[in-house]
Amino acid sequence: MTPKFYWFAFLLVFAGACREIGPAVDLGLNVLRVDTVYTESPTARPPLAALIEEFTGVRCVNCPRAHRLIENLQGQYPGRVLAAGIHTGFYATPYLNRLDMRIPEGPALELLLGGTLGYPAGAVNRTRFAGENLLLLSDQKWSSHVSDIIDDSSSLRIEMISSAYSAANNRTEGRLRLRFAAPVNPGPTFTPLYLTLYLLQNNLRDWQLDGGGIDSQYVHRHVVRRLITPVNGMVLNAPDYRAGRVIEIEFKNSLGNLNPFPVWADCKWLAVVHQNRNNDLTMVQAAQFPFVIN
Repeated sequence: MTPKFYWFAFLLVFAGACREIGPAVDLGLNVLRVDTVYTESPTARPPLAALIEEFTGVRCVNCPRAHRLIENLQGQYPGRVLAAGIHTGFYATPYLNRLDMRIPEGPALELLLGGTLGYPAGAVNRTRFAGENLLLLSDQKWSSHVSDIIDDSSSLRIEMISSAYSAANNRTEGRLRLRFAAPVNPGPTFTPLYLTLYLLQNNLRDWQLDGGGIDSQYVHRHVVRRLITPVNGMVLNAPDYRAGRVIEIEFKNSLGNLNPFPVWADCKWLAVVHQNRNNDLTMVQAAQFPFVIN
């Protein structure tokens, strides 16, 4: 082998290990971008999370039943069942001088997931299960569909590299890392995946209509306080999603006049990676992380 060929072979190996770094773009108080893309040796496939995106409200008399069902499923499958409580619609109209847990994107999120005929309703992994016409299903169907997927694995591992709150800018900041353990959307019909990122809060105490009337000391959990990404998600720009592909994402989001101000010890991040093609929003993986101020 000639010295010239040795040099060429070295360049090939070096190029395969290089990282593609996104441009340093300052978008002001809000930043959301794929920052770094590279490849590494694939990791083992992780268990698939079971995510319930639940549409709920303080005036929904049957919603506490759904809240209790989620708690029971989380107890039955520890660490495997995640939830996002999206307060929206008429039933989420706050009582006079009480907390308003709605988010502006609530109606659009419900529309994205196909709408619902009534509350409580929720999507399980954004999947249209066999025999179902809708993504948003009655809580009475959640248990069986969680059972359908609880033994499945995922092609993707999601990690939170860092998270913080900047008091100077009144914004949350963080970095996510996505590691592909197996290919997703390979071949000539390659289509991009999307990321949806929620900021959740537990232990919000407010009124809630229940079967026995209004519970003035009801504790609301996994309440979506902020949607960081667009309603239909943020596109994950990468050449492909081969096994070993790694994507790092930077985000910064201004809290504005969010009221009540989050109690960070009660907050969590929920990252959801999903399809977004031809009405297919199927979740690839979801992961939840505590809000750790570094």
